[in-house]
Amino acid sequence: RAVLGQVRDIESLAKSATTGLTGTLRLGTTPTLGPYLLSPIIADLHRSAPGLRLYVQEGIPDAQTLALSRGDLDIVLGPMPIAGDDLEIEPLMREPLYLVSAVDDVLATGRPVTPAALEGRALLSLDPRHNLHRQAVMIATRHRMSLMHDYEGTSLDSLHQMVASGLGLSVLPALYLASDVGGSAGLAILDVVGWREHRSIALARRRGSSIGAAFGVIAEQLLGSAQRLLAPASPPVSPADPFRSASP
Repeated sequence: RAVLGQVRDIESLAKSATTGLTGTLRLGTTPTLGPYLLSPIIADLHRSAPGLRLYVQEGIPDAQTLALSRGDLDIVLGPMPIAGDDLEIEPLMREPLYLVSAVDDVLATGRPVTPAALEGRALLSLDPRHNLHRQAVMIATRHRMSLMHDYEGTSLDSLHQMVASGLGLSVLPALYLASDVGGSAGLAILDVVGWREHRSIALARRRGSSIGAAFGVIAEQLLGSAQRLLAPASPPVSPADPFRSASP
C-alpha cells in the first residue's frame, strides 16, 4: 500500500475558519484523471489553505475505493461508479469523452462521421482494470467496432501515441485533450453524429469522517479547474453540460 505520506492528523483538517485548514490529506486518484485535473489546482489550493498538505497516490479505481474504506486514503477522486455503503459520494461533473484518430485517418476530414463508418474499425483502450476500458467495451459494442485486446494502453499518453501512429481509434477524456500535460498533438477529434459519450466524476470520503471543510474546498477547486480547462475549447460535439451534477 504505497500511500505517499505518513502523517495522520485528520481531526485538524476541520478547524475553525479563523484558524484555517491544516494537516495532511491523503488523496487517491486514477492516472486517467489526476494529472490533468489536480495539477492546475495544487498551487491555488496551497495559497488558499497553506497549512493543508495534499499527498497524492495514483492507482486503479477499485483498489483505491477499498483503500478509502480501510482508512488508508482520506479522499478519492475518480470516475463513477464509486461503490461502498460506508462512503459519502459527491458528484462533481460529467466529463465529455471524444473519439480520436490519427490526423491522416480516412475519417479525419473535418466533416461529420456517421456511426456506420465506425463499424469494424479498431478501438484501442486501457487495460480492463480501468473504468475507461469498461466504457470502451460498451462503445465498441454499440458501434460494432473491434476492441484491440492485444494493444491495451498503460496510460492515456500511450493511447495517444498509438492512435497518432495510426494503430487505431480511441476514446479520450476532454480534460486530457484540453490539458498541457496531455493535449491532442497528432490527433483528430472526430465529429461523430449523435455522439454523447461522457464519464461522471466524483469525490468520495468515508461517511462520518471529520474532513468536511477540506472536502468542500477541494471539490470547489476541482470544479473550477475543470471549467477553466474546458471553457476555451470548441469541441465538434456538444454533450450535456459537463459541469452539472454527475449521475452514475
